[in-house]
Amino acid sequence: MGVRYVGATGKRYRLRRKLIEKLDGGLISCSYSCISQNCISFNHNDIEKKCEIFSWAQGNVANLTSDVNWNYYVQKHQPLEKIRDPCASSPCPEGSMCVRYTQPVFDHFVTDLDFYICTRHHLLNTNGLTKCYFKIIYGVNYPGFDIHGYRHLNITYKRALELCNEANCASIFCNRGFCWLKSDYVGSNGTLKDYAKGLYFQPICE
Repeated sequence: MGVRYVGATGKRYRLRRKLIEKLDGGLISCSYSCISQNCISFNHNDIEKKCEIFSWAQGNVANLTSDVNWNYYVQKHQPLEKIRDPCASSPCPEGSMCVRYTQPVFDHFVTDLDFYICTRHHLLNTNGLTKCYFKIIYGVNYPGFDIHGYRHLNITYKRALELCNEANCASIFCNRGFCWLKSDYVGSNGTLKDYAKGLYFQPICE
């Protein structure tokens, strides 16, 4: 499976301890260098043809440095819809929402995952919402709203997604081998906080 990039114009990531390498080259050359070195994100200066590739990403655009000559890009797996829509067959029980997900880019893509979870959480089953997916945001946490019995679990993000089915979670935060299932999500309440190795699954619905 290929990858794509989402960008932030006029922004630059400056976490030096996550810097892999500085390079010279155009945008395409920089993107290929990122893939070959298993990077998560990169800065590119199209004027000077400079590139900085990183082993992690900044999920809050507001926390990037403004720099008119630089653009910031985060790598993502290609949207799953290009292969199949796991929610198209309505696999979830009545009264629950099917929420699609894909994998973080640091994880080798596999095809034997379900790529969806079912949740009865009231925030995702009201207001006429019909489609949801988990957006992956790197380098942040959503403090509080931990579901009792599903916090600080020594599990992978894949297992956390499975548990979301039984916990009826609204979002998920994982960090260094531990995960917290949340009863709320940013956008309905609260704000995100910087967390260097954090991985936050935020539901986006329509």
